[in-house]
Amino acid sequence: KLSYEGHLEFIRNLPAQQKPAIFGMHANVDISKELQESKLLLDTVLTTQQAGGAGSASGSADSTDKALETIANDILARLPADFDL
Repeated sequence: KLSYEGHLEFIRNLPAQQKPAIFGMHANVDISKELQESKLLLDTVLTTQQAGGAGSASGSADSTDKALETIANDILARLPADFDL
């Protein structure tokens, strides 16, 4: 039998996300999910850019563009290197 602390440690060691095979799905489900998340991220960024730029002063639109550029560069810096087939 596990103690209370043992149960907590077991739970903490569980993976944050489950593999699709656990639910009887193909591994390509991960690819579809990641594509949907990327689309949502980019749609949100574009919506933010349009909301900040529409009807606002030029300086405000420039600062929004700069903020989005910073976010995009941060995302690009976190991506792994291209895989050469």
